[in-house]
Amino acid sequence: MKRIAFVLCVLALPSLAQADQLFMLTRDGRFHTLEDGPQKGTDLHVEKPYSMARFADGSLAVVHGKGLSVGDPAKLRAVPGKNDDLKELVVVGTRLCATTKGGEVVQIDAKTGKRTLLAKWPFVGFLAADGEVLIASHDKTIEVVGATPPASWNVGGYPIAIAAAAGHVFVATHEGPLYQLDRATGLVRDLGMGGWFNTLGLAATATRLYAVTTSGKLWEIDFAQSKKSALAMDGWQMAIALLVSR
Repeated sequence: MKRIAFVLCVLALPSLAQADQLFMLTRDGRFHTLEDGPQKGTDLHVEKPYSMARFADGSLAVVHGKGLSVGDPAKLRAVPGKNDDLKELVVVGTRLCATTKGGEVVQIDAKTGKRTLLAKWPFVGFLAADGEVLIASHDKTIEVVGATPPASWNVGGYPIAIAAAAGHVFVATHEGPLYQLDRATGLVRDLGMGGWFNTLGLAATATRLYAVTTSGKLWEIDFAQSKKSALAMDGWQMAIALLVSR
């Protein structure tokens, strides 16, 4: 019986893709790794967190009720300036970019708070980065910010979360479908696997997509095979941002 119990415990462990590390921000202001689980994590000491981005050195940028803070998760510092209009964040290479409540996409100097306007639409939704490429959603459109010639695609639904990697953009929509966009060909494919209208966040690598949902589930998706497996079946209902590092 002891041998059987051991085997069952091993099978119950999450099967995260080799070398992938997942990070989450929850509404209580805690920064989590998957290993932490939803009950632990680092207290960022911020009120009303809204979004998060992570630099290559492991430092964070967090939008919260009082503005924008950056630094080591254990000791964030406020970025100078009035930043309570910020919404979504993403790190593009070494650049910190954000959206504003006024429909702008801006680049922010994390030391001085100086902003550079990159784009503006009547309504801007979410941001994603694929290496040095900055991608934004506005209305039902996915667009590469600053591309010459312009590069944009209509995905047929209103995005509620996006992620990008290796030339692909992944879009969960309010209507339910989860789309994969190939930027080189413009091909948009519905990945299926049920409805994704309850997605809280997406994160992507070259071979895997990760999704956290309002039901607290955390999914690992092999998008080439349109197959999903659960890393967690409950516990992540308070997630507001999901990141992956390899």
